[in-house]
Order: sequence, then C-alpha cells, then structure tokens
Amino acid sequence: MYWSTTYAWLMVVMGVALIILIAILQRLEEIALPTTWKGASRVVAILKKHVVLPALYGGTHRRRKTFLGLTLTTPWRLQTIVAILFLGVNFAMMFASINVYNGNTKYKTRLAQWSVYTADRAGILALGQLPLLIVFAGRNHIFMWATGWSFQTFNRFHKLIACTLTAHCVVHAGLYTYIEYLKAPLHEFWEEEYVPWGIAGLTALIILTTGSIAIVRNLWYDAWLMSHIVFAAVSIVGMWKHVRLAHHGNGTQVWMPWIYAATALWIFDRLLRIARVVVYNYSTAIDKDALSSAVLLSDDVVKMRVPVSPLWKFYPGQYLFLYLPSHSYQQNHPFSVVDVDRSTPNPTATILFKGRKGMTKRTLDACLSHSSETGSPLQLRALVEGPYGTQPRLDHYDNVILVAGGIGITAMIPFLMYLAETPIRLTSRSVVLHWILRDTEHAHWFADEFARAIAAQSHKKNLLVKIVVHVSKNLASSASSTDGASSKEKHFAVVTTPVDLPEQVVVQQGRPVLSSLLAAELEEAVQGSHSVVVSCGPPTLGDDCRAAVIAGLTASAHVSYIEENFSW
Repeated sequence: MYWSTTYAWLMVVMGVALIILIAILQRLEEIALPTTWKGASRVVAILKKHVVLPALYGGTHRRRKTFLGLTLTTPWRLQTIVAILFLGVNFAMMFASINVYNGNTKYKTRLAQWSVYTADRAGILALGQLPLLIVFAGRNHIFMWATGWSFQTFNRFHKLIACTLTAHCVVHAGLYTYIEYLKAPLHEFWEEEYVPWGIAGLTALIILTTGSIAIVRNLWYDAWLMSHIVFAAVSIVGMWKHVRLAHHGNGTQVWMPWIYAATALWIFDRLLRIARVVVYNYSTAIDKDALSSAVLLSDDVVKMRVPVSPLWKFYPGQYLFLYLPSHSYQQNHPFSVVDVDRSTPNPTATILFKGRKGMTKRTLDACLSHSSETGSPLQLRALVEGPYGTQPRLDHYDNVILVAGGIGITAMIPFLMYLAETPIRLTSRSVVLHWILRDTEHAHWFADEFARAIAAQSHKKNLLVKIVVHVSKNLASSASSTDGASSKEKHFAVVTTPVDLPEQVVVQQGRPVLSSLLAAELEEAVQGSHSVVVSCGPPTLGDDCRAAVIAGLTASAHVSYIEENFSW
C-alpha cells in the first residue's frame, strides 16, 4: 500500500514537473531567445527541426489518416516522446516494488500474491491519475496559461490519461475477479455491495474511451458531448461508492482523497465557467435590448456582434464559447474573437463562423430565412463564456508571417492590428499577411482593417506591412449590388460586388504553393533576425506551413511556428 500510494503521488509530481519544465523552456524561447539567446540558435534549431515541430511520421499532423478503420491525427514528435515517457513510467510503476514470498498465510501461491498486490497497485495508480484527467479536460487551469499550449494539446493528453486510467481499472477488475475465483464461487463475489458500483464505473470509463473516437464526435457531436458528461459523472460516482464500500478506515483515507480532489477540480472548473458567464453577461442580461446581431457575409459565413461586459479585456489569440439559448442551453462552441468594439457604452465582441452543422448551421439557416423576409440583421439572445486563450508574444520577433486559410482569417486579424498599431520594441518589424480564400468577394470583409494596418506604416518608419490575398476562384466579378446594403455586410444571400481594397493590398489569383511562398518570405528576412510563422486554416494549410518552417530551420535562420486552430 505504501509503495502504491508513493508511486501514485510520483506520477502526479512528475506530470506537473514536466509541464512546468516545458513551460519555462517555451517561455524562454518565446521571450528571451529572439533578443538575447541568438548564440544558442544551433541547438534550438536542431531541437525544433527534429523534435519539437515535426509530426511523428509522414509529415502530417492535422490531416486525418485512416488506421485499422479508425480516422486519426498524428501527434508531434515532442508530444509522442512525452506520451511514451508517460506510458513507460506507468508500466514501470505498475510492477515495481511488488514483493511476493513463500509462507503467506492469506494468499498461498506467489501468483495469488502478485495478482492481489498488482490489482491494488493498478487501482491506486488509476485514482492517482484521476485529478490530472479532470484538469486536462477543463477550460480553467493554470497549466494552459503557463505553457501557452492550446486546448487541443491538453485534450490530446487528456485522452492519453483516460486510456491509461481505464487500462489500470481493467487490470484492477480482472485480477480481483481472478483472486475471488480462486477463493470462492464468483456469484458470491458479485453479491458484494461494492462490486456493482465498480462495474458501473468501469463500464462508463470503457464507453467514454471507446466512444470518443473522431468519427463518433464528428457525426454526433452534440449527443456525444452530453453523453460524455453523463458517463463521466457515472464513472466518478461509481468509483466513489466502490471505494467507500470496499475499504474502511485507513484504506478509505488512502484511496478517497484522489476522488475528492478530482471531484473538487471538476466542480471548480464548472463554477468558474458559470462565473465567467455571469460576470461577462450580467450587464447585457438585465438589458432586454442588448441583443446580438447576426448577418450574412456570404452564403455560408455568418458575422455576429455579441454584447459583452465592459470588464472584458481584448487581446490577440482570444476566443470565447458562444451559447444561443434559443437553440440550446447546453450547447456551446468556441470562436476566435476578431475584436471588441468599445465605441459605444455597450461593448460588442465580433466573431465570424461558417455554418457547418448543429448550432452554426441552425444559426446560418435562421439568418437566411430572416434576411430573405426582412433584409435586416437577425437579432437574437446570446451568452458568452470567456475570454480564453493566451497571447503569443509576437512583438518579440523581427519578422512575423501570418498565413490564413478561409475563415481562419478571424484569428489573424487581431495579430495584424496589434503588430501594426503597438509600439515596436525591436530595431524594426516586418508583418506579412497571406490570406488564401475562395472568392475575391470575401476580401472586402476586412478592408477597413487592412487600410488601418497599412496606414500605420506612415507613422512608424521601422514598420513594414505587406498584405497579399490569394484568390482560388476566378477574379472576374460583376458589379451587382443591392440598395441600402453595407459594402461590408449583406443581409441576404451572397451577391458579387467590386472589391474595395487599399491599393497596397496585392491580390493574386490561384492557390499558392506554401513551401515556396514561405521559403521566399523567410529568405527575405534580415540575416540574424528572428522570424515566426503563424497559421490558421484547414488541416492541409497547417501541415504545409509546418513543413515549410521545418525546411527553413538552420543555425542562421531563427524561425518559430505557431498554429492557431481549435479541434476536439
């Protein structure tokens, strides 16, 4: 029991220590390296090129692959190394310091002794990982802020911990079933009060892990989400009752604190979510006229302005979870915040999204129906949970290359405006935006922001802003429009209008080859300067940008890569 508890604590301490170490190294690389650590560039470049950035194999990280009938994504090599270390430590601690001997009066054979001790070890290790499982699934924890890791990175480790925890529980249940089989008929064992609770908890865990594959989440996300919460609650209640009924006295004191901690962390995260909703929606909730407005920017893209509290502080890299009570009180989806307009007493956050399925599709359909009838924006009640996200320190880089694909531009615009309009800490700053979009008509969505970013150059001699729009469709457009419609927003199905962009914005036809494009941009960077590539868009775009950055990493080329995307 002593060694099992020690190893459980060691697992937690090692996990937290690893996260802290990675956080320190990442923050140092992000903040100190661009300005003071350039002498360490060779080591950093080697680590990035071969360990940190590449996918495990095949050069694809976000593009899904089919393996044994399952649709999977490939983790980074660094994530894989951490996962292998985690699994290796789990395996080693599973069997370390288990002593069996002859003459044991309770368990006659060595196999029986080994089975019961290993079963106990597996149970305690499973419980020891339960708090980490809960934390990594949450939206409110210090690790996300400390590391700068995205929600999906923690979600990937959440899945890994879930699998190892479930495996420990299966071992625990299987070995104890074997021990009881040796002692007496199994039906007597099944009649023990604690056994059904253990079976319920284990069954819920197995359903959670096997039912969380990508194909299930993608096809029935809303149903999957609700069932995930229900089965998670069943698993914790099952563990709670199982341990309380099976162990008494010292046994309960050893096992139950892990469950208490996990339950407290889950409640804490949920209360913070509720607090965010209350704090940042209170002023709008009491104002019946504080409604969100939704307009169509194209046949499948919706722009929403959502009222937020004056307490809301906007920063690049920010996202929120949107609730639409008219659709569902349970459903909420994450969206990048483009900006927060404070020009009126009631600030509004701007978000854009594609109507795909579920809540976004219902909102798109409602906009289409409403605009065809009235020609005006759709007014609806919305709640926001946030803000979330960490701000990458892009102001520490000499050259910033932003690459957006389609709706991914919503994450890039805040970075563009921040870099163009904030003071320059370095000798000079170069900001380049490449936006790959389907139709030239869409380019006008951010014409005002482009103009502001370009105009900032006139006030800062050491600032260079370059914006290139790549249009995959034909550039020809007709000049049809509708009277009374804004040049940037249309309250009806998409129409084709001339694009009103600043003349400094370069519009190119055709989809660019990102490897060549980024190679040229990085080659233009001043020798010895530090560059960063930031991407947001479809999986193919992200993988191509990653591959281009890896190819461009040398001892004399200081290049970092940041990928902005959100996946479950």
